[in-house]
Amino acid sequence: MAKGQNSQKTIQLSKVDSLIQTTDTISVSFDRMKKLVTYAGKMRYTKQSRKLIEKAIKISKESKNPELLANVYYSLGNWYYYNAELDSSMVTIDKAMGFVKKDEPSFILSSILATKGGIYQQKDKVSESIEYTIE
Repeated sequence: MAKGQNSQKTIQLSKVDSLIQTTDTISVSFDRMKKLVTYAGKMRYTKQSRKLIEKAIKISKESKNPELLANVYYSLGNWYYYNAELDSSMVTIDKAMGFVKKDEPSFILSSILATKGGIYQQKDKVSESIEYTIE
């Protein structure tokens, strides 16, 4: 790894640790989880942002709240997607889907279905992609 890349990675890890400390002051689990996964997304799901998602998973598991779990596994699925790990992304997106009430339209449900359609598109499975994109 080049010297410049290594220092950039160190800066990002320092930023991640700082963001985690900042969110530790938030008392509401949903708000903490949302802030962590939002930061991960703003970091474009870089390898270093995985630490933010792992912290959000821990918070969500402790709360045992299906809405939090759906959101955090959706974010982890996106992390895998943007890191070209499509099979892991699909497994994780399916896990997120398990926490969603399918008979109640919601933003998280539409987000999960759109990502699932995107995974199929990346795998050149056009009919499956269309099915999940328009579901």
